[in-house]
Amino acid sequence: MFEKLKNKWGIESNFQVIIILIVFAITGSSAAKISGPITAYFELDDVHVLLYWPIRLLIVFPAYQLMLVLFGLLGSIIAVSYTHLTLP
Repeated sequence: MFEKLKNKWGIESNFQVIIILIVFAITGSSAAKISGPITAYFELDDVHVLLYWPIRLLIVFPAYQLMLVLFGLLGSIIAVSYTHLTLP
């Protein structure tokens, strides 16, 4: 499984695959977690369900994109540091 991902993403080690998967997991969880307080701040909890979920998704999507860049940067720093520390 990792070999397919490594070829598709153009990476070399299993550690890099794990870092990428962790970054996506943390980003998705964080975006979902932060959307709740944002919808509460704008008092969207009383809005009809047919409007609530599209609005919440519109809030989650930009938050996810921003956090993906930030967590991706952090993950790449960790991966590069680990790679350079483990080289002979």
